[in-house]
Amino acid sequence: MKAGRVRQRFGSKRLWRKQHHLAENGYASHQEWLRDWREARSDEFFVLGSRDETAGCQLCVARVADDGSQTLRLRLPDCLAPRHGKYLTIQDVRFAYGHAQVLAALESNAEYTRYRREHGEQAVRATALGQAVSYRFKRDAKGWRVFATTEMMDGPVVTDTRCGAIGVDLSADHLAVAETDASGNPVHAFRVPLVTYGKSRHQAEAIIGDAVARVVAYVRAAGKPVVIERLDFRQKRAELEGESRRYSRMLSSFSYGKVKACFLSRGYRQGMEVQQVNPAFSSVIGRVKFMERYGLSVHQAAALVLARRWLGCSERIPRRRGPPVGDGVQVAFTVPARKRVKHVWTYWGAVSGQVGPVLAVQHRLGRRRCPPNPVQAARGVA
Repeated sequence: MKAGRVRQRFGSKRLWRKQHHLAENGYASHQEWLRDWREARSDEFFVLGSRDETAGCQLCVARVADDGSQTLRLRLPDCLAPRHGKYLTIQDVRFAYGHAQVLAALESNAEYTRYRREHGEQAVRATALGQAVSYRFKRDAKGWRVFATTEMMDGPVVTDTRCGAIGVDLSADHLAVAETDASGNPVHAFRVPLVTYGKSRHQAEAIIGDAVARVVAYVRAAGKPVVIERLDFRQKRAELEGESRRYSRMLSSFSYGKVKACFLSRGYRQGMEVQQVNPAFSSVIGRVKFMERYGLSVHQAAALVLARRWLGCSERIPRRRGPPVGDGVQVAFTVPARKRVKHVWTYWGAVSGQVGPVLAVQHRLGRRRCPPNPVQAARGVA
């Protein structure tokens, strides 16, 4: 590094060092090690794509068959041409994941070629046509694999804010979902189990993916955008400080960032709007205004607040002074004096300061959380 040179070793440093201890690593001779070394150095190669080239790549051109499969024509190096020919044709290629996206990129490249032929190079560069498609060929124990990389194209948006919104509150053991109409009135509410405590990283990712997929399917059917929290893990932990030990353990193992990334990626792929709002006082507002009124759990009420906040609905403090805190207990709080110069969240902060200590005392006394009031059955909110 001091000399301005960066040393790289293709084939792995571990395998390189094995040549100095052949017997200890199971090699009878240096030639056996050299064979493994050369195979390790030539087990993959990358073909870079470009939107200016045919089918998005100059050295690996893809053609789409009538059945949707692809035929790849790979340009071989000149040193291999006398033995294997100039091109290697790979037929009946189907990608297990993202095959439709690759086909869409190839269709865009075909349109790019037609447009350039009719209108010229300068005109086609001003359009959004054409996608670079890069290929990586990798050899493993089963043989050669091919991976295609391209930029995902924007699809049609299937959600409309004019129909309402669907709020999602992220809890440590479930996702609380609340759907509203265009006026912010609740239409439907449910919960999706999401327990990642005690699971490995891959198991947790699979559980999160399944839970988000269930919510996304509901959102697409409803045709409304989904509203999630603008996540702040430290703030979320502070809000749940008064929860039980079991709840705290689940919270420590829960990845809010993965849930957010999963919603954003699935929303982009499926044309679903994913909006983020500040979750300030959403739990308190939901507990005071909507939990008992609509028979919702506190998390479903918080999800309702998120959806209403995105729609721009009112969050003024109600006149009644007895918000439920669980187990049939209500706490009376003093409604702060309203001043027009202050934001409404200022007053909700004062209410939170009165309700929060009561919740903390309940959990310290060991009171279990009770299910929501069965008013939801009468009001049609499940």
